[in-house]
Amino acid sequence: MHAMTRIAEVRVVFPLVVVLSACGAPSTTTRDPELEAMLELARSGEYRTWSREPAPHRSAGPHSTVRTFINPTLEQSLRAGDTTFPVGSIALKELFDGPGTKRTGWAIDWKLEDGWRFFEGFDPSLNEYFLKGTDNGCAGCHRPGVDYLLTPLSAFGTTDP
Repeated sequence: MHAMTRIAEVRVVFPLVVVLSACGAPSTTTRDPELEAMLELARSGEYRTWSREPAPHRSAGPHSTVRTFINPTLEQSLRAGDTTFPVGSIALKELFDGPGTKRTGWAIDWKLEDGWRFFEGFDPSLNEYFLKGTDNGCAGCHRPGVDYLLTPLSAFGTTDP
């Protein structure tokens, strides 16, 4: 099952549990079904077919070395010049070691009906941060972007591996 289908099913089956925390403290709550869908997306590698930055590079933020991918929903919205992205928009960052040679985790921004979800996790546990809404440290850094996206459309363009 595709991760994007799974998130739609999660939204119907499970009530929304709001868990707010600030970046800086690992989550101690049980795994949320939305988090599980995000992890499934990352682990499946499905995102590798999306538009992406050409190569890993140093992040302007706290993520060290990154390579960002955007799903077709977000890409179409960016191309249309939208300043508010539709539900289903996803930006996924592969996180790398300093030189950018080994992937060490992922950061995912996923827009759902009631707002953004932010995830950041590192191998092997992948349980560092999962935040809902825009009243948290992740959203604080992303707030200057267009609807919380900091990477401009011009950074993307390739779907080659």
